[in-house]
Amino acid sequence: MQQQKRVKTISTFILAALMAFLLFPTDTTYAETADGYYTIDYEVLSADSDSVSMANDYFEKPATMIVENGEKQLQLTINHSAWVVGLQAPQEDDFVDVTVISEDEAEDTRIVEFQVADDHDLSDPIEMKMHIVVDVLEEDYDNHYTARFAFDEDSMEEVDAPEVEDEELIEEAEESEETAIEDESSTKTTSDDDLSSGANSGTLIVIVLLAAIAVIVLYSFVFKKKK
Repeated sequence: MQQQKRVKTISTFILAALMAFLLFPTDTTYAETADGYYTIDYEVLSADSDSVSMANDYFEKPATMIVENGEKQLQLTINHSAWVVGLQAPQEDDFVDVTVISEDEAEDTRIVEFQVADDHDLSDPIEMKMHIVVDVLEEDYDNHYTARFAFDEDSMEEVDAPEVEDEELIEEAEESEETAIEDESSTKTTSDDDLSSGANSGTLIVIVLLAAIAVIVLYSFVFKKKK
């Protein structure tokens, strides 16, 4: 009698686990920022404290973040281009010059871009190297120093991609779009394969659980018959 109760308890537990698996499937995917263009606010902080750096006024806000295939590119607009002689972003264990996207000498501005490391959490400030030269003072200011660019993820807003007027840039944009479509197709195929694999794994678990219940019920029936 005690044996039958134990078998019944085990059967009930397995059945409950099966129902939980079917009603509440687990999702192991992680949320990522979708591909697109975003604006994001930021401040330039001192290297060793959260106080705002003097160089904060040399950068327009917000910045533009471009997300493509999971990679993040940040574009910053410098409004005192002549003063910000050099700007370097982290890359692996070193610092490299940012890429100049455009420059307007008349307005004394330039737009620069750099890639955010894949393993960098944007909630943490990005350390940058700067070379500032101010030649309008009684004594010229010429200094190399480190600053931290702190980005506010909560301020992110998706925006439309900028219009491209130059024919060469249009061709590059079209090629980039074709590549993105191919990558999306490839990603979709991979995703479908993953879903299929997940479905097969789920089906296997269900079969195993059902088989376990069948064995226990059969054992219970045989045991009862022998009694």
